[in-house]
Amino acid sequence: MIVAYHRPTSVEEAVNLLTRPNVLSYPLAGGTYLSRHAVEECEVVDLQDVGLDFIRREGDVLVVGACTKLQSLMDCADVPDALRQAIIRDVSLNIRNARSVAGSLVTATGRSTLATVLLALDVSLVWLPGEREVRIGDWLALRKDWKEGVLIHSLLIPLKPRVIFEAVARSPMDLPVVCLALAEWSSGRVRLAAGGSGAHPVLVADGLGGESLDMAASDACSQSGDAWASAEYRQHVAAILARRLMHAMQEEKS
Repeated sequence: MIVAYHRPTSVEEAVNLLTRPNVLSYPLAGGTYLSRHAVEECEVVDLQDVGLDFIRREGDVLVVGACTKLQSLMDCADVPDALRQAIIRDVSLNIRNARSVAGSLVTATGRSTLATVLLALDVSLVWLPGEREVRIGDWLALRKDWKEGVLIHSLLIPLKPRVIFEAVARSPMDLPVVCLALAEWSSGRVRLAAGGSGAHPVLVADGLGGESLDMAASDACSQSGDAWASAEYRQHVAAILARRLMHAMQEEKS
């Protein structure tokens, strides 16, 4: 239950409110999750006036403010098509116009197509206080016990790698039971991320070359059975999707 509401006008004020001792407080951006899931007594810090809703390109990196709405990110001309597709799969238009980018990541499960593509791209999160850059894979693994910052300032999305995305679901717009995102850099570095189950997407591979990605994707799903699909089914589908992605990436290069 929300017992107090604060509306700071600067990032510094927001950080101070979020770091008060013995006060349970949460940042509020779009409010699509917290307004429905605040079961314990807490205070909220509304971020709409602190200036974190921006998108700018800095060389080969897209810097996205934490409070940027998903629809605004989707509409940005610099955003890769795979990321745009992932946003569409994640939430409906009405939610995209309300939900923030950072809020989507904080509440993302393993079925989040957005988090899966961002993991493949090796996106970094800039945390406050201190403006510390943290790779999304490191943060996802520690999310429940994260103590290194109280507020996401921005996302750093690399634009150099090519990235493609595939998903299988019960219906065209349902959350996936298996999804894979493949990113490749001009240096030959390849990252494959898998989603569709669990608490968060997982990194399948990160290195030079793309051999045996289908086997690696299958192995990553070996413990993924749940109410939506068995582990065996996910292993089979993940291998097929990995081969599709590798073929599509080769076609793009030729």
